[in-house]
Amino acid sequence: ICYKNFNIPLAVVCTIPDDEKDSTEKNNAVSVFKDLYNDYAVKGMISPFILVDNQKMLEIYSHLPIGSMYRSINDYVCDFIHKFNTFSNKTSKYMTTIDTMDTARLWSLGGCCTVGKFTVGKSKLHENNGQIAVPHPLDFEGIEEAIKQCVVVDGLDLSSAKGVGVIAVAPEYFLQDENISKAIKFTFAKVKEIIGDG
Repeated sequence: ICYKNFNIPLAVVCTIPDDEKDSTEKNNAVSVFKDLYNDYAVKGMISPFILVDNQKMLEIYSHLPIGSMYRSINDYVCDFIHKFNTFSNKTSKYMTTIDTMDTARLWSLGGCCTVGKFTVGKSKLHENNGQIAVPHPLDFEGIEEAIKQCVVVDGLDLSSAKGVGVIAVAPEYFLQDENISKAIKFTFAKVKEIIGDG
């Protein structure tokens, strides 16, 4: 209704049920997902159509008590989207930044979208609540694996992406470190290689 009557762009966060859900819940979720995807997301009427794999998120946050686990999962997804939008308004004196136009283009590509993040570098970064961390910035094999594993949907083929946005966030003194700089350059180059012309 919002899209058809007022041309208001819509975003949807759709979750894939975890393994503990019964078959009825899973079938209902898959049915709704297919309808939303085929009728709206493919046509760009819903965009972004953000997919979250609940099973993967439960595994990432399995160390937390149930009372705070689901809130942490929701916070992770919402915080990620908020930060991505916020950082697109910032400038950088080090590299080309993703701006609001780039972000708007990414959010409007249609189809499915997902999010992910990982940390690289010094030990204090590793208080990461079970999320993916690469201990050493020159562990390029680890970084490549983190790129593939950090998204919150298992089995996603990144080479099928229409587009991707990458934001590297670090304290300024980290950016004076030659190894951190190499890690950031490698990450950008590897993402570009994986998605090709996306």
